[in-house]
Amino acid sequence: MKASIIIPAYGRPRLLREALASAAAVQAPDGGYEVIVVNDGSPSVNHRLVRRWWKGDRHHLTYARIEHAGLSAAVNKGLELSTGEYCTILPDDDTVRPNKLVVLSRALDLHPTAAAVYSLPHYFDRRGNDIPTPLVLRRFLLENPVLTWEHVAPDRRIMIHGTSLVYRRKICIDAGGWDTNLDTGEELEFHLRLLKLGHAFRAVDVVTTGYRVHHGCKSLVYRRDRTAMRHYISSKLAALDS
Repeated sequence: MKASIIIPAYGRPRLLREALASAAAVQAPDGGYEVIVVNDGSPSVNHRLVRRWWKGDRHHLTYARIEHAGLSAAVNKGLELSTGEYCTILPDDDTVRPNKLVVLSRALDLHPTAAAVYSLPHYFDRRGNDIPTPLVLRRFLLENPVLTWEHVAPDRRIMIHGTSLVYRRKICIDAGGWDTNLDTGEELEFHLRLLKLGHAFRAVDVVTTGYRVHHGCKSLVYRRDRTAMRHYISSKLAALDS
């Protein structure tokens, strides 16, 4: 299998249905793709519903349910179950563009030393209306066609939207997956850790995902202990040097 789309899901069946519809419309890269839905213990989602909502090849869909343990645990279960050479994380409130796997898989094929490739999101609100994508995201992409630890070490700021990446799955697994001790900043910590381990990300100037901005969006929720989260990430990165 060439690529895997991992969809961690919890408590948003209507949005999950839209995410699945977008995944079913993805153009298949050479070698094909699969979709792994991991239900993080939500009672509002089950195997029967997911199978009904899936409009793609039924052999390309895997459903799993875990006891509620958070986003990182669901992502890690998806990594464990997936079989693709490459993988991408699609939160259940976002969507994927049809071009994503073909374009970004090709970029990884062309750059065998890159751990991941990142691209751009399209922002929209809960009603589907367009929202201007922050210019800082494209500026960061254009300024960092190859992103390494040296680029981000001074301030550890990464202007990358996680759903816009495609990773080499083995590298994600070898790095230990997402940190289950974090309940916010998981994606940031994972990207910083990959870079600190010596991996590089390649940029592709193309829109590949849809990012839904809404009140339940995790990146907009107030981080009640932001200082402690950043301290934890810093201590984990420092441990990699020991």
